[in-house]
Amino acid sequence: MKLVRISAVIEIRSNKDVLLPVAVATLDGRAYYKITSILRRIKVPFTSMAPGTEIPEGVKLAITTSKEKDLIVGIDVVLLEDIENDEDVAKQKILKQLQVDRDEPLVVGVDPGRRIGVVGYYGNSELYGEVLGSSEEAIQRILKLLKSGQRRSKIVRIGNGNPKLAAELAETLRIRAGNDVHIEIVDESGTSAAIKPNIRSVRDVRSARLIAFRHGMKY
Repeated sequence: MKLVRISAVIEIRSNKDVLLPVAVATLDGRAYYKITSILRRIKVPFTSMAPGTEIPEGVKLAITTSKEKDLIVGIDVVLLEDIENDEDVAKQKILKQLQVDRDEPLVVGVDPGRRIGVVGYYGNSELYGEVLGSSEEAIQRILKLLKSGQRRSKIVRIGNGNPKLAAELAETLRIRAGNDVHIEIVDESGTSAAIKPNIRSVRDVRSARLIAFRHGMKY
């Protein structure tokens, strides 16, 4: 199998101006195609390296296969098998490994309504943003985001525009997510101001983003 090489290291710049390169490290041509396709879709720049060779200067994270992981020493590793079926998971895992400040909390913002906007952040890095069609879909997605946070502190902020639904979501998360998640009910007034394009799904995600960065009352 032939490794396709990229000549230059392309670096990721965080909000703190710290350079954080990613390398695709596999000799499996099919795996290489899958990994690079995922990285391009989630807009993460990368370079290439062969497993078992010297790590290029500045590379902090390698994405490889389970069969080749033991050949990579000295940097963090993400496995293709863990990310190939869900691009949201891929983005979460990669951004999590690249965070400069490992103490940044995972913050989830929720805009409850007939359709529910959900966003996830590590610091100022957005991991996820989508509108979901039901409470159960939203709960499943939030739980998945919370699980990706591992040892980080975790905060869920839920807008109070629909008080009954907000309380239902908060109570369900309290039961299913456990005591290590801090849940807040947030005053969401002003978060649904008209924007262009005036599309409900865009408004819902925008509102969830604003809610994520507002402090509320502990549930």
